[in-house]
Amino acid sequence: MSKYFYKEPGTLTTILSLLLLLGIVFSAFAALSDYWEYELLQTLQQGGDYTDEQIDQNDSRQALVAIVQVRLLLFTAIIFGMWTYRMSWNAHSIDESSMEISPGWAVGYYFIPVVNLWKPYSAIKDTFKTFTSQEEPISGGSALGFWWFCWIVSNILGRVVFRLSMRTETVEELMQSTLFTLASDLFDILLHTAALMMVITLSRVCAGRFDKQHDQSTMEWMQQEDW
Repeated sequence: MSKYFYKEPGTLTTILSLLLLLGIVFSAFAALSDYWEYELLQTLQQGGDYTDEQIDQNDSRQALVAIVQVRLLLFTAIIFGMWTYRMSWNAHSIDESSMEISPGWAVGYYFIPVVNLWKPYSAIKDTFKTFTSQEEPISGGSALGFWWFCWIVSNILGRVVFRLSMRTETVEELMQSTLFTLASDLFDILLHTAALMMVITLSRVCAGRFDKQHDQSTMEWMQQEDW
């Protein structure tokens, strides 16, 4: 007998959705903060009027934004990992033989270089296919591909931003780094939106599949009882 059985994902889905919505809002604020910093750097470059207080306020604001971003990202990643594990677990409870990636590796592959470029997506895609009835047309699968595309691009932008920030010495280099940070934060709005769409899509097909199974089990029980 399989060790897998259905586990209700509703609470995790709700928490994750709220975190992703919060991520959208905060990414927009981070982008606005980047723009304010870029304006200040332009003033410095052009020899305009500025005060030490303005520079200190900018530095303090950007530092606070970075701290909140890291903590929000960490908390969202933890909940996302738990949700991914739960979804894969539920898919295994339906058809373990069709699932090539275990619930543990559905999360673990995110931390392994090179294979993390496609394996996590494969795990999510297999989970989606298992939840989707073979007798019905598959809808919503494009949300998965769009989310993964945004994930890859966001990671590339993040690496570029990190490398630029490590070698900024002149005002011009700071401006270039700030522009890439601005682009990264703006793209994170799209990433969080795509992730939210993916979470809603996968949660919907999961709920639909188990509701159908429950209805079928009820009908079979009623027939056995000669209702």
